Amino acid sequence: MYDEEKKHALSCIEYHQNYLKNENNLINRRQINDAVKEFYSKIKIDLNESQEKFLKESLLNPETILLEVAHDGQIPHLGIVRLVLKTYHISTLIPKSMVLYFIGDHYSANMCAESTLFGIPQIGVSPNKQKKPIVFKIGRKNQHVPLKWIDAPSNLMIDEVEQGVRDWIVNNVSHEKKKGNVIKDMDRIEDNLKNIFSILRENARIVDNYGDWIIRVQYSLFKELLGEDINKIIFLPFSDMTKLAKKEYICAFEHTRKINSIKEEISKKQVDEGLIAYQKTEIPNDTTCFWLYCPNCKRRNRPTKISERDVFFKCGVCGTEVENSIEKLWDIMMPDIIAFENAYFRLGIGGWVIGSRAPYQEVIAEVYKYLYGIPMPPLFLLKSVPVFKGIGDPDEGYGRTTLMRALLESSGDKLFEALMSPWNENPLIKSDLLVVK
Repeated sequence: MYDEEKKHALSCIEYHQNYLKNENNLINRRQINDAVKEFYSKIKIDLNESQEKFLKESLLNPETILLEVAHDGQIPHLGIVRLVLKTYHISTLIPKSMVLYFIGDHYSANMCAESTLFGIPQIGVSPNKQKKPIVFKIGRKNQHVPLKWIDAPSNLMIDEVEQGVRDWIVNNVSHEKKKGNVIKDMDRIEDNLKNIFSILRENARIVDNYGDWIIRVQYSLFKELLGEDINKIIFLPFSDMTKLAKKEYICAFEHTRKINSIKEEISKKQVDEGLIAYQKTEIPNDTTCFWLYCPNCKRRNRPTKISERDVFFKCGVCGTEVENSIEKLWDIMMPDIIAFENAYFRLGIGGWVIGSRAPYQEVIAEVYKYLYGIPMPPLFLLKSVPVFKGIGDPDEGYGRTTLMRALLESSGDKLFEALMSPWNENPLIKSDLLVVK
Protein backbone atom coordinates (compact mmCIF):
# COMPACT_ATOMS: atom_id res chain seq x y z
CA MET A 1 0.00 0.00 0.00
CA TYR A 2 2.86 2.36 0.79
CA ASP A 3 5.25 1.19 -1.91
CA GLU A 4 6.48 4.70 -2.82
CA GLU A 5 7.24 5.53 0.79
CA LYS A 6 9.17 2.27 1.25
CA LYS A 7 11.12 2.91 -1.95
CA HIS A 8 12.05 6.41 -0.75
CA ALA A 9 13.15 5.07 2.64
CA LEU A 10 15.47 2.56 0.90
CA SER A 11 16.91 5.35 -1.26
CA CYS A 12 17.74 7.35 1.89
CA ILE A 13 19.46 4.35 3.48
CA GLU A 14 21.46 3.69 0.29
CA TYR A 15 22.55 7.32 0.00
CA HIS A 16 23.58 7.40 3.66
CA GLN A 17 25.61 4.21 3.26
CA ASN A 18 27.28 5.30 0.02
CA TYR A 19 28.00 8.96 0.66
CA LEU A 20 27.53 10.00 4.29
CA LYS A 21 28.61 7.14 6.54
CA ASN A 22 32.33 7.76 6.08
CA GLU A 23 32.18 11.47 5.23
CA ASN A 24 34.36 13.34 7.71
CA ASN A 25 33.61 16.89 6.62
CA LEU A 26 29.93 17.07 7.52
CA ILE A 27 28.71 19.60 10.08
CA ASN A 28 29.34 18.13 13.52
CA ARG A 29 26.29 16.41 14.99
CA ARG A 30 26.97 17.97 18.38
CA GLN A 31 26.65 21.40 16.77
CA ILE A 32 23.26 20.42 15.38
CA ASN A 33 22.10 19.18 18.76
CA ASP A 34 23.30 22.38 20.45
CA ALA A 35 21.53 24.54 17.85
CA VAL A 36 18.26 22.66 18.34
CA LYS A 37 18.55 22.89 22.11
CA GLU A 38 19.27 26.63 21.94
CA PHE A 39 16.38 27.37 19.58
CA TYR A 40 13.89 25.23 21.50
CA SER A 41 14.88 27.04 24.68
CA LYS A 42 14.39 30.38 22.93
CA ILE A 43 10.84 29.59 21.79
CA LYS A 44 9.95 27.76 25.02
CA ILE A 45 9.55 24.22 23.71
CA ASP A 46 10.01 22.37 26.98
CA LEU A 47 11.03 18.75 26.54
CA ASN A 48 10.81 16.33 29.44
CA GLU A 49 13.83 14.26 30.42
CA SER A 50 13.01 11.28 28.18
CA GLN A 51 12.21 13.50 25.18
CA GLU A 52 15.46 15.42 25.59
CA LYS A 53 17.38 12.15 25.86
CA PHE A 54 15.70 10.78 22.71
CA LEU A 55 16.50 13.94 20.77
CA LYS A 56 20.11 14.07 21.90
CA GLU A 57 20.82 10.38 21.34
CA SER A 58 19.17 10.50 17.90
CA LEU A 59 21.06 13.56 16.73
CA LEU A 60 24.44 12.51 18.08
CA ASN A 61 24.21 9.04 16.55
CA PRO A 62 26.00 9.13 13.15
CA GLU A 63 23.77 6.25 12.01
CA THR A 64 20.65 8.44 12.33
CA ILE A 65 19.47 9.48 8.87
CA LEU A 66 18.23 13.06 8.65
CA LEU A 67 15.43 13.86 6.20
CA GLU A 68 14.83 17.37 4.90
CA VAL A 69 11.64 19.30 4.37
CA ALA A 70 11.62 23.09 4.16
CA HIS A 71 9.15 25.83 3.36
CA ASP A 72 8.59 29.55 3.48
CA GLY A 73 7.32 31.22 6.64
CA GLN A 74 3.59 30.70 7.02
CA ILE A 75 1.03 28.98 9.17
CA PRO A 76 0.76 26.13 6.73
CA HIS A 77 -1.93 25.03 4.36
CA LEU A 78 -2.71 21.31 4.24
CA GLY A 79 -0.38 20.73 1.28
CA ILE A 80 2.58 21.78 3.40
CA VAL A 81 1.27 19.78 6.36
CA ARG A 82 1.08 16.70 4.14
CA LEU A 83 4.62 17.40 2.89
CA VAL A 84 5.91 17.38 6.47
CA LEU A 85 3.84 14.37 7.53
CA LYS A 86 4.92 12.27 4.55
CA THR A 87 8.55 13.13 5.31
CA TYR A 88 7.82 11.95 8.84
CA HIS A 89 6.19 8.82 7.34
CA ILE A 90 9.38 7.97 5.43
CA SER A 91 11.38 8.47 8.63
CA THR A 92 9.21 5.88 10.43
CA LEU A 93 10.28 3.32 7.81
CA ILE A 94 13.98 3.86 8.57
CA PRO A 95 15.32 2.25 11.76
CA LYS A 96 17.08 5.43 12.92
CA SER A 97 15.82 8.65 11.40
CA MET A 98 14.72 12.21 12.17
CA VAL A 99 13.04 14.97 10.16
CA LEU A 100 14.60 18.43 9.99
CA TYR A 101 11.88 20.95 9.11
CA PHE A 102 13.32 24.37 8.28
CA ILE A 103 10.87 27.29 8.11
CA GLY A 104 11.67 30.53 6.27
CA ASP A 105 11.72 33.22 8.94
CA HIS A 106 13.78 35.40 6.56
CA TYR A 107 10.84 35.79 4.16
CA SER A 108 8.67 38.91 4.22
CA ALA A 109 4.91 39.21 3.81
CA ASN A 110 5.51 40.62 0.32
CA MET A 111 7.41 37.44 -0.55
CA CYS A 112 4.90 35.11 1.12
CA ALA A 113 1.40 36.56 1.44
CA GLU A 114 0.25 33.45 3.34
CA SER A 115 2.52 34.40 6.26
CA THR A 116 -0.26 36.63 7.60
CA LEU A 117 -3.31 34.70 6.35
CA PHE A 118 -5.81 32.90 8.58
CA GLY A 119 -7.40 31.30 5.53
CA ILE A 120 -11.15 31.02 6.16
CA PRO A 121 -13.58 31.01 3.19
CA GLN A 122 -16.40 33.52 2.86
CA ILE A 123 -19.81 32.28 1.66
CA GLY A 124 -18.42 30.09 -1.12
CA VAL A 125 -15.37 32.20 -1.97
CA SER A 126 -11.96 30.71 -1.18
CA PRO A 127 -9.30 32.91 0.48
CA ASN A 128 -7.22 33.26 -2.71
CA LYS A 129 -10.17 34.95 -4.46
CA GLN A 130 -11.13 37.33 -1.67
CA LYS A 131 -10.35 41.04 -2.02
CA LYS A 132 -9.92 41.43 1.72
CA PRO A 133 -9.15 38.06 3.37
CA ILE A 134 -8.77 37.86 7.14
CA VAL A 135 -5.12 38.49 7.97
CA PHE A 136 -2.90 39.36 10.91
CA LYS A 137 -2.37 43.07 10.26
CA ILE A 138 1.36 43.56 10.60
CA GLY A 139 1.14 46.98 8.94
CA ARG A 140 2.10 48.33 5.53
CA LYS A 141 5.55 49.45 6.67
CA ASN A 142 6.38 45.83 7.65
CA GLN A 143 5.36 44.18 4.39
CA HIS A 144 8.93 44.06 3.06
CA VAL A 145 10.60 43.31 6.42
CA PRO A 146 11.75 39.73 7.17
CA LEU A 147 9.40 38.00 9.60
CA LYS A 148 12.23 37.50 12.10
CA TRP A 149 12.46 41.30 12.52
CA ILE A 150 8.74 41.92 13.10
CA ASP A 151 7.15 41.78 16.54
CA ALA A 152 4.97 38.81 17.41
CA PRO A 153 1.25 39.58 17.00
CA SER A 154 -0.29 41.67 19.74
CA ASN A 155 -3.40 40.56 21.62
CA LEU A 156 -5.32 43.27 19.76
CA MET A 157 -4.18 41.91 16.39
CA ILE A 158 -5.24 38.38 17.35
CA ASP A 159 -8.54 39.66 18.80
CA GLU A 160 -9.35 41.34 15.46
CA VAL A 161 -8.64 38.13 13.55
CA GLU A 162 -10.78 36.10 15.96
CA GLN A 163 -13.69 38.51 15.59
CA GLY A 164 -13.39 38.36 11.80
CA VAL A 165 -13.35 34.55 11.87
CA ARG A 166 -16.41 34.50 14.16
CA ASP A 167 -18.30 36.84 11.82
CA TRP A 168 -17.44 34.76 8.79
CA ILE A 169 -18.44 31.53 10.53
CA VAL A 170 -21.89 33.03 11.13
CA ASN A 171 -22.12 34.10 7.48
CA ASN A 172 -20.88 30.73 6.25
CA VAL A 173 -23.35 28.79 8.38
CA SER A 174 -26.19 30.94 7.05
CA HIS A 175 -24.90 30.39 3.51
CA GLU A 176 -24.92 26.60 3.94
CA LYS A 177 -28.41 26.57 5.46
CA LYS A 178 -29.76 28.58 2.52
CA LYS A 179 -28.37 25.85 0.26
CA GLY A 180 -30.27 23.26 2.30
CA ASN A 181 -27.19 21.85 4.05
CA VAL A 182 -27.03 20.94 7.72
CA ILE A 183 -24.51 22.03 10.38
CA LYS A 184 -24.33 19.32 13.02
CA ASP A 185 -22.56 20.82 16.04
CA MET A 186 -22.04 24.56 16.48
CA ASP A 187 -20.77 24.00 20.03
CA ARG A 188 -17.87 21.99 18.67
CA ILE A 189 -16.93 24.80 16.28
CA GLU A 190 -16.90 27.18 19.24
CA ASP A 191 -14.70 24.84 21.28
CA ASN A 192 -12.29 24.37 18.38
CA LEU A 193 -12.13 28.09 17.74
CA LYS A 194 -11.32 28.81 21.38
CA ASN A 195 -8.57 26.18 21.33
CA ILE A 196 -6.95 27.55 18.16
CA PHE A 197 -6.95 31.14 19.37
CA SER A 198 -5.65 30.05 22.74
CA ILE A 199 -2.69 28.50 20.87
CA LEU A 200 -2.17 31.69 18.85
CA ARG A 201 -2.24 33.93 21.94
CA GLU A 202 -0.11 31.70 24.15
CA ASN A 203 2.59 31.40 21.50
CA ALA A 204 2.57 35.15 20.84
CA ARG A 205 3.13 35.68 24.57
CA ILE A 206 6.24 33.49 24.79
CA VAL A 207 8.20 34.48 21.66
CA ASP A 208 9.96 37.67 20.59
CA ASN A 209 9.18 37.94 16.89
CA TYR A 210 6.72 37.00 14.16
CA GLY A 211 9.03 34.43 12.56
CA ASP A 212 9.46 32.55 15.83
CA TRP A 213 5.70 32.84 16.43
CA ILE A 214 4.92 31.11 13.12
CA ILE A 215 7.34 28.31 13.98
CA ARG A 216 6.02 27.93 17.54
CA VAL A 217 2.41 27.90 16.30
CA GLN A 218 3.30 25.23 13.75
CA TYR A 219 4.87 23.12 16.49
CA SER A 220 1.68 23.43 18.59
CA LEU A 221 -0.66 22.66 15.68
CA PHE A 222 1.39 19.68 14.47
CA LYS A 223 1.26 18.36 18.02
CA GLU A 224 -2.54 18.32 17.64
CA LEU A 225 -1.97 15.82 14.80
CA LEU A 226 1.02 13.82 16.02
CA GLY A 227 0.90 13.84 19.81
CA GLU A 228 4.23 12.69 21.29
CA ASP A 229 5.50 11.64 17.86
CA ILE A 230 6.08 15.36 17.27
CA ASN A 231 9.59 14.72 18.64
CA LYS A 232 10.53 12.92 15.40
CA ILE A 233 10.27 16.32 13.66
CA ILE A 234 12.69 19.11 14.53
CA PHE A 235 11.45 22.64 13.82
CA LEU A 236 14.12 25.23 13.00
CA PRO A 237 14.30 28.65 11.30
CA PHE A 238 16.22 29.18 8.07
CA SER A 239 18.26 31.92 9.73
CA ASP A 240 19.76 29.48 12.25
CA MET A 241 21.78 27.91 9.45
CA THR A 242 24.16 30.87 9.66
CA LYS A 243 25.16 29.52 13.10
CA LEU A 244 25.63 25.97 11.85
CA ALA A 245 27.12 26.45 8.41
CA LYS A 246 29.46 29.45 8.36
CA LYS A 247 32.25 27.31 6.89
CA GLU A 248 29.94 26.00 4.16
CA TYR A 249 28.64 29.48 3.34
CA ILE A 250 32.18 30.81 3.08
CA CYS A 251 32.99 27.90 0.77
CA ALA A 252 30.12 28.98 -1.52
CA PHE A 253 31.32 32.59 -1.30
CA GLU A 254 34.85 31.62 -2.30
CA HIS A 255 33.49 29.89 -5.41
CA THR A 256 31.22 32.78 -6.45
CA ARG A 257 32.42 32.95 -10.05
CA LYS A 258 32.14 29.20 -10.65
CA ILE A 259 28.67 29.02 -9.07
CA ASN A 260 27.52 31.91 -11.28
CA SER A 261 28.89 30.12 -14.31
CA ILE A 262 26.92 26.96 -13.33
CA LYS A 263 23.77 29.05 -12.83
CA GLU A 264 24.22 30.61 -16.28
CA GLU A 265 25.05 27.34 -18.03
CA ILE A 266 22.05 25.47 -16.60
CA SER A 267 19.71 28.42 -17.21
CA LYS A 268 20.68 28.47 -20.90
CA LYS A 269 20.14 24.71 -21.14
CA GLN A 270 16.71 25.07 -19.53
CA VAL A 271 15.76 27.75 -22.06
CA ASP A 272 16.96 25.54 -24.93
CA GLU A 273 14.80 22.71 -23.61
CA GLY A 274 11.75 24.98 -23.40
CA LEU A 275 11.72 24.94 -19.61
CA ILE A 276 11.42 27.76 -17.11
CA ALA A 277 14.95 28.96 -16.47
CA TYR A 278 16.46 29.45 -13.03
CA GLN A 279 18.04 32.73 -14.16
CA LYS A 280 16.05 35.00 -16.50
CA THR A 281 18.87 37.48 -17.22
CA GLU A 282 22.64 37.41 -17.05
CA ILE A 283 24.24 38.71 -13.86
CA PRO A 284 27.79 39.96 -13.27
CA ASN A 285 30.02 37.05 -12.28
CA ASP A 286 31.02 38.75 -9.00
CA THR A 287 27.40 38.77 -7.77
CA THR A 288 27.30 36.59 -4.66
CA CYS A 289 24.87 33.75 -3.94
CA PHE A 290 23.66 35.69 -0.88
CA TRP A 291 21.12 38.36 -0.09
CA LEU A 292 22.01 41.29 2.12
CA TYR A 293 19.25 43.13 3.99
CA CYS A 294 19.71 46.87 4.09
CA PRO A 295 20.53 47.86 7.71
CA ASN A 296 18.46 51.00 7.21
CA CYS A 297 15.24 50.07 5.37
CA LYS A 298 15.46 46.23 5.61
CA ARG A 299 14.99 45.67 1.88
CA ARG A 300 17.20 43.02 0.35
CA ASN A 301 19.55 42.97 -2.61
CA ARG A 302 22.55 41.02 -3.88
CA PRO A 303 25.94 42.18 -2.60
CA THR A 304 28.98 42.04 -4.87
CA LYS A 305 32.15 40.15 -4.00
CA ILE A 306 35.05 42.64 -3.99
CA SER A 307 37.82 40.55 -2.43
CA GLU A 308 38.49 37.13 -0.92
CA ARG A 309 36.18 37.85 2.04
CA ASP A 310 34.66 41.29 1.44
CA VAL A 311 31.39 42.39 -0.15
CA PHE A 312 29.91 45.67 -1.33
CA PHE A 313 26.20 46.43 -1.13
CA LYS A 314 24.16 49.44 -2.18
CA CYS A 315 20.46 49.52 -1.34
CA GLY A 316 18.39 50.16 -4.46
CA VAL A 317 15.71 51.94 -2.42
CA CYS A 318 17.35 54.16 0.19
CA GLY A 319 20.92 54.22 -1.17
CA THR A 320 22.57 52.88 2.00
CA GLU A 321 26.01 51.40 1.28
CA VAL A 322 27.73 48.57 3.13
CA GLU A 323 31.30 47.38 2.60
CA ASN A 324 32.59 44.74 4.97
CA SER A 325 33.80 41.18 5.47
CA ILE A 326 31.11 38.56 4.96
CA GLU A 327 32.04 37.13 8.36
CA LYS A 328 30.87 40.36 10.04
CA LEU A 329 27.54 40.50 8.23
CA TRP A 330 25.77 37.26 9.18
CA ASP A 331 23.06 39.20 11.07
CA ILE A 332 21.91 40.90 7.86
CA MET A 333 23.02 38.28 5.31
CA MET A 334 21.07 35.27 4.05
CA PRO A 335 22.06 32.73 1.40
CA ASP A 336 20.01 32.28 -1.74
CA ILE A 337 18.43 28.87 -2.24
CA ILE A 338 21.56 27.52 -3.96
CA ALA A 339 23.93 28.39 -1.11
CA PHE A 340 21.34 27.44 1.50
CA GLU A 341 20.72 23.92 0.23
CA ASN A 342 24.39 23.23 -0.42
CA ALA A 343 25.12 24.12 3.20
CA TYR A 344 22.00 22.32 4.50
CA PHE A 345 23.02 19.02 2.88
CA ARG A 346 26.23 19.13 4.95
CA LEU A 347 24.11 18.46 8.03
CA GLY A 348 24.11 14.89 6.70
CA ILE A 349 20.79 14.95 4.86
CA GLY A 350 19.81 11.54 3.50
CA GLY A 351 16.71 12.58 1.53
CA TRP A 352 14.78 15.71 0.56
CA VAL A 353 10.98 15.79 0.15
CA ILE A 354 9.70 18.53 -2.18
CA GLY A 355 6.23 19.69 -3.20
CA SER A 356 7.08 20.81 -6.74
CA ARG A 357 9.82 20.80 -9.33
CA ALA A 358 11.74 24.08 -9.53
CA PRO A 359 14.50 25.29 -11.88
CA TYR A 360 16.88 25.85 -8.97
CA GLN A 361 16.97 22.13 -8.07
CA GLU A 362 19.13 21.31 -11.11
CA VAL A 363 21.49 24.15 -10.20
CA ILE A 364 21.74 22.92 -6.60
CA ALA A 365 22.66 19.43 -7.80
CA GLU A 366 25.46 20.66 -10.07
CA VAL A 367 26.86 23.10 -7.50
CA TYR A 368 26.85 20.42 -4.79
CA LYS A 369 28.67 17.97 -7.04
CA TYR A 370 31.23 20.67 -7.89
CA LEU A 371 31.81 21.82 -4.28
CA TYR A 372 31.79 18.43 -2.52
CA GLY A 373 32.36 15.82 -5.20
CA ILE A 374 29.25 13.76 -4.43
CA PRO A 375 25.66 13.79 -5.70
CA MET A 376 23.07 15.72 -3.74
CA PRO A 377 20.66 13.67 -1.59
CA PRO A 378 17.80 11.92 -3.38
CA LEU A 379 14.80 14.12 -4.15
CA PHE A 380 11.24 12.85 -3.56
CA LEU A 381 8.44 14.76 -5.31
CA LEU A 382 5.08 14.73 -3.52
CA LYS A 383 2.66 16.03 -6.15
CA SER A 384 -0.60 15.16 -4.43
CA VAL A 385 -2.91 18.00 -3.36
CA PRO A 386 -5.20 17.65 -0.33
CA VAL A 387 -8.58 19.31 -0.81
CA PHE A 388 -10.76 20.35 2.12
CA LYS A 389 -14.52 20.85 1.90
CA GLY A 390 -16.03 22.61 4.87
CA ILE A 391 -18.58 25.21 5.89
CA GLY A 392 -18.46 28.15 3.47
CA ASP A 393 -16.06 26.53 1.01
CA PRO A 394 -16.72 26.41 -2.74
CA ASP A 395 -18.65 23.30 -3.81
CA GLU A 396 -15.44 21.68 -5.08
CA GLY A 397 -13.58 22.43 -1.85
CA TYR A 398 -10.25 24.23 -1.64
CA GLY A 399 -6.71 22.97 -2.23
CA ARG A 400 -4.83 25.42 0.01
CA THR A 401 -6.89 25.25 3.19
CA THR A 402 -4.85 26.30 6.21
CA LEU A 403 -4.35 23.90 9.09
CA MET A 404 -5.96 26.40 11.48
CA ARG A 405 -9.10 26.61 9.39
CA ALA A 406 -9.30 22.81 8.94
CA LEU A 407 -9.02 22.26 12.70
CA LEU A 408 -12.15 24.38 13.18
CA GLU A 409 -14.19 21.55 11.68
CA SER A 410 -12.09 18.38 11.83
CA SER A 411 -10.24 16.52 14.55
CA GLY A 412 -6.47 16.24 14.50
CA ASP A 413 -6.80 12.45 14.27
CA LYS A 414 -8.95 12.65 11.14
CA LEU A 415 -6.65 15.16 9.45
CA PHE A 416 -3.61 13.04 10.29
CA GLU A 417 -5.17 9.90 8.84
CA ALA A 418 -6.19 11.66 5.63
CA LEU A 419 -2.89 13.47 5.12
CA MET A 420 -0.90 10.27 5.71
CA SER A 421 -2.70 8.50 2.86
CA PRO A 422 -0.50 6.83 0.19
CA TRP A 423 2.00 8.98 -1.72
CA ASN A 424 0.13 9.35 -5.01
CA GLU A 425 -3.37 9.88 -3.59
CA ASN A 426 -5.04 13.29 -3.51
CA PRO A 427 -6.80 13.34 -0.13
CA LEU A 428 -10.33 14.75 -0.09
CA ILE A 429 -11.12 15.80 3.47
CA LYS A 430 -14.70 16.66 4.42
CA SER A 431 -15.74 18.64 7.46
CA ASP A 432 -16.99 16.57 10.39
CA LEU A 433 -19.78 19.10 10.88
CA LEU A 434 -21.19 19.83 7.41
CA VAL A 435 -23.85 17.56 5.93
CA VAL A 436 -24.38 18.38 2.25
CA LYS A 437 -27.88 17.65 0.95
